[in-house]
Amino acid sequence: VLVKKDRSHSNMAHIIKPAVAILSDEKSGTTSKWSSVSTGWDPRILNTVRGDSWFVTLTGTGTTGLGGTNDYFTLIPGEYELEAFAPFYNTAYTQLRLFNVTTQEITAVGTNNQTVANNGFINGPVYAKFTCTTDEQFTIAYRCSTAQATYGLGEDSTFSAAGDKSVFTQVKIRKLK
Repeated sequence: VLVKKDRSHSNMAHIIKPAVAILSDEKSGTTSKWSSVSTGWDPRILNTVRGDSWFVTLTGTGTTGLGGTNDYFTLIPGEYELEAFAPFYNTAYTQLRLFNVTTQEITAVGTNNQTVANNGFINGPVYAKFTCTTDEQFTIAYRCSTAQATYGLGEDSTFSAAGDKSVFTQVKIRKLK
């Protein structure tokens, strides 16, 4: 019997139990998300990775960590399932999508959402199952029909104790194989 260690991540335990990474936009507890724009598709921030991170890397030009400005992530080859959510306030017609920056193709478009004027919060989702054949870069992007100053992309939690956070965009990625 010949035993050989596989360092390619192609024959790991995730074949039996999927590896799961959570990407999010985290800011201090009293930091509001900024204004939304209504000029086409604009990326959401993803500055933090938690969970199984060996298959995903934050790869935008922005900074990472609490308050960072990164907006792209890269996945290694494999099959994936993704769920993404992001808050919006008074942005009227609003939608999220998963965009493959490497191939310049839309991977998935989220549900159609509409907020109610002067009182509308939504948490627009997008779901996808897809395959990467090479290392591929992605972004979660949004569009809305009404730009909204200050809280357009979500309101802060208002909690200000040490360690409190406001969490905006969240993305769960399961590496299926």
